Amino acid sequence: MATILVVDDHITSQRLLRFILQQDNHAVITARNGLQALECLECISINLILTDLMMPEMDGLAFLEHLRMEERYRELPVIALTGSSREQDYRRARAAGVTALLTKPVESQEILAAVNGLVPPTRERAVGATGWSLVPAIPS
Repeated sequence: MATILVVDDHITSQRLLRFILQQDNHAVITARNGLQALECLECISINLILTDLMMPEMDGLAFLEHLRMEERYRELPVIALTGSSREQDYRRARAAGVTALLTKPVESQEILAAVNGLVPPTRERAVGATGWSLVPAIPS
């Protein structure tokens, strides 16, 4: 089980991602934009971030840039979701520090494969206000 921060301004998308991830026994925290996500990270240890790129106030790219400026979050896995299929947008996301990029519409199995490929099943690395720590996985 991992604790995943879902960052998306669309409530329907948040709910769908929460449902998919919780069905796979992950804990889910949500934020509506990059600013809220940064606030969440100060209080909660997170194993992985799943973020939309297009959001108001602070979009996913600006969020990633802020995130990667802090040493404690440089290695935190981030999966970005985008509706764009433009190569330019992919390059910008990679430059901002995204770990994986999924193009919408995306199947639930593709999301779970990306998440479970980045969060080790037996020992998870959690990043939060206190930095890196080892968190034992809860057997399913």
